[in-house]
Amino acid sequence: MTHSRAKNWLALLPVLLFSGVQAKAAPASLTLNAGKGQMITLPGPVASIFAANPKVVEVRPASKNSLFLFGLAPGETSVVASNKAGRSIETLDVTVLPAPFAAHQM
Repeated sequence: MTHSRAKNWLALLPVLLFSGVQAKAAPASLTLNAGKGQMITLPGPVASIFAANPKVVEVRPASKNSLFLFGLAPGETSVVASNKAGRSIETLDVTVLPAPFAAHQM
């Protein structure tokens, strides 16, 4: 391969590597205290929701485009919401901290 052809291939390399590939954003993070909840708005209608560890957080639909998350126990988990086609529309890394009043009761 000649020097000019090699330069052309090198110039095209980023286009060939990244064409049609969409980078997926890192999951959003959310921190709750045990016994507290928060509503989140989703970028589209949700058809199903999944909490990797349902002992840490309870997730319920609040509307077609929002979820209510309730911290149950200290820990970490992931929550995934998907649309009717089964595609993920939101992934959350959820951390539940101990309830603040629990430290004062000891």
